[in-house]
Amino acid sequence: MKQALVSWVAVALTGWFALAGEAAVINVDFNAEYEGSETTTYSGQGAFSDPGNNYWNGVDVSVGTEVVVANPLYSDGVTSSDINITVPAIGDFFSWAGAFSPNALMDDWGKTSFLYNSETMTIDNLELNQRYALYLYGAVFNTEGSKFTINGVSQLCAALTAGETDITQPGAEGNAYVVFWPVYPDATGQIAVTWGRNNESVFFAAPFNGFQIAEVPEPSVGILAGLFALAWIWRRKPNGATAGTA
Repeated sequence: MKQALVSWVAVALTGWFALAGEAAVINVDFNAEYEGSETTTYSGQGAFSDPGNNYWNGVDVSVGTEVVVANPLYSDGVTSSDINITVPAIGDFFSWAGAFSPNALMDDWGKTSFLYNSETMTIDNLELNQRYALYLYGAVFNTEGSKFTINGVSQLCAALTAGETDITQPGAEGNAYVVFWPVYPDATGQIAVTWGRNNESVFFAAPFNGFQIAEVPEPSVGILAGLFALAWIWRRKPNGATAGTA
């Protein structure tokens, strides 16, 4: 009986840990064409590791025009999501046209207007009570980096450094991207992301290269009960043994 309970709990735990390791991810790359330059959508791994799934949704940003992305694909490139992404009518955009760019994600971006400090993107139709991780990319090869704010909490992207070509390397956090986790949608199923200059005393337009949003599963009540049962099993004395016996 004891061995059967241990086996059952082990199977349940294995299933949850597998689920936790396969968080559903949506990747978005903001694309821009500058002075006739052509840009491509990034394909590959981001800072949030999702092995085997390299698809990114390419979103063309435009000055003065709000962009709504309905049902973007998950990172497998096949499965549609239920979310909507609304990108505001940005003030500007830019592309390095391959001259200095480390990859297709960081080589172009939407920018806030020089006249305004910040812009806000919204992600809607998210699951209530679901926790999410957001990886936000906002930097270029100079002093320009962005300050991102979610639910009143702000983090800064400093700027890309020379030769920083791998956005998945640990040193890229805080330079190329920032991480917000856990993030829960509001009562309407929305997460709002505001970005602006990381230094408001310096005159530049804040970049937003793209982002990743991952659904991070929480352990269910059943799994927590399984953990308790496993602990109880291992705390029991062996069958037939009593205190003081050899």
